[in-house]
Amino acid sequence: MILVVLATAPCSNSPDNSDGVQSTTSPPDAVPPPTAVPLPLPPEVIYIIDPNGGNLISNIIVLDGATAKTVKTYRVRYTPSIAFSTDGSAMYVADSYQTRVTRGEMNSYISSFDTRTGSLLTDDVPLTDRTLYKFYPIGDPMFFASDGGDVLFSQKYGEPDPRIAVLDPDSFEVIEEAQTPSCGWRITASADEWLCVNSSGRVDDGFTTTASIIDPIEGIEIKNLAVFQSDRVVEAVKPSDADVLFILTQGGRVTAVDLLSGAITQADLEHEDNLSLGQIGTLATTPDGSRLFVGFIGDDEEHRGFVVSEIRVYDTTSWKLEGTIEPDDPPMHFAISENGHRLYAVSPFEQSIAIYNTSDLELTAFRTGVGGTPARIVIPPLMNSSSAKSD
Repeated sequence: MILVVLATAPCSNSPDNSDGVQSTTSPPDAVPPPTAVPLPLPPEVIYIIDPNGGNLISNIIVLDGATAKTVKTYRVRYTPSIAFSTDGSAMYVADSYQTRVTRGEMNSYISSFDTRTGSLLTDDVPLTDRTLYKFYPIGDPMFFASDGGDVLFSQKYGEPDPRIAVLDPDSFEVIEEAQTPSCGWRITASADEWLCVNSSGRVDDGFTTTASIIDPIEGIEIKNLAVFQSDRVVEAVKPSDADVLFILTQGGRVTAVDLLSGAITQADLEHEDNLSLGQIGTLATTPDGSRLFVGFIGDDEEHRGFVVSEIRVYDTTSWKLEGTIEPDDPPMHFAISENGHRLYAVSPFEQSIAIYNTSDLELTAFRTGVGGTPARIVIPPLMNSSSAKSD
């Protein structure tokens, strides 16, 4: 026989307390809801968009910006795009799914996540007619936040022309909508002004290239900054901390446009004849604009047209070649950290991420097996700016 002895104590809600004073019964205090535990975030993180080979389930992979170790993976749906709040504390995700398993109407939604805890903030707000990329997120993002974070933009299918929707970043309600403006290369995007590069012409006759400020809703040019004759434009980039725009054209010529004065200078980049320029996403600059990183494709590149075989680094004052990076796994996309200390290169073929020191161009971290087809690097705003910018 087992003897169970119960130890008892007076209950505060019992009718009679130990002093004999009558008390009223009150309900127990509510149990507080569980608190989301902050992720152990390193000082600097990067996000990788992995469309996972075009599968219905994709990944947003968060990596340590110094070691390339995985911090968290968000499981999302088809052809995801992401954007961030100004302080980096919220990530907005636009993705889609079909009404049937393998077919049917495509439905698109916006959700948001707390990047500090990984918890879901807002779930599945409809985003009608969102424009989808084909397999890889190459080119300017079709879903993005304004530079000040006060609005979100989403490109949409339309008849006869595609459209742009402006959304409130808190409610995701559409504020206004208009025909997508003519902006071949979108460089910066505030709520009411975009810096754009456009080029028109023919290969045999040459192209006229313009840099201008446009109104994204009215679709009109607010200010023309520069006009010049060129070959076909490959890519353009603006340093975050400098008022200059670098426009790269076929043949390896760089046109630097002073955004304050409109002055133009040009230089031809040193490179071998058997090298051609990479595609969109293979041009980057340090925040101060002192160095330009340019992707080139070799004649023998197995995946020609999608990735680059080497990244050349040029001084933007003398335009001399300072060094060359030859990645083991040719990248589809590369980007420079917000503090300018690291270059990140991602490739979908060996599912790799490589990290280089931008000062000496040495490889500091490399790993494979990152997702299914990692294709684009997104640098979020630094949440710990004081520490991360000094690392």
